[in-house]
Amino acid sequence: VYRVIAGFARPLRHGRGSAPLELPLPFKLDKPVLAVGGHMKNTIALAWTHYGKAPETLTPAAPAGLVLVSLLRLLVWWRMRAEVITDMVAARTLRSTLVFAAALGAAFTAWALLLFPHGDAYMQMHVAFSMAVTLTVGSMCLTHMRSAAYVLIGIATVPFVAFFARLDQPVM
Repeated sequence: VYRVIAGFARPLRHGRGSAPLELPLPFKLDKPVLAVGGHMKNTIALAWTHYGKAPETLTPAAPAGLVLVSLLRLLVWWRMRAEVITDMVAARTLRSTLVFAAALGAAFTAWALLLFPHGDAYMQMHVAFSMAVTLTVGSMCLTHMRSAAYVLIGIATVPFVAFFARLDQPVM
């Protein structure tokens, strides 16, 4: 939904086809840039803060595996950028995106919830915040494929809410 304000069409509500929102930069780029990997950066930061306080299987082993799988998925998409995509390839790719959204959503959520008990209240709040940011970034990346975004939100939000609801901490 758009409205003309001061001679420019301004979005009032973003929907399909207008996301992601392109923002003007204060400088020129020679080539377009795709900013991805917010969940990977978030995972590395969370693992870094818990290093030495959590078992080594949770830091650095598990986050390294999650980031590696995410990078491999990114590489697959990068290699497809110049291909002419047939209907069959598009359908297969969409199905695999749905499966990966579910699998990675479950894996990132399980890892974060396993990490939660290892640390003080500040580190636990970091886990909660990290999960919220990762879920937001992941669902925003999947905006153009709503079914995958909904699967990710469902797979991550239900355990997140159930886990934190059972805690006897009024702040959480």
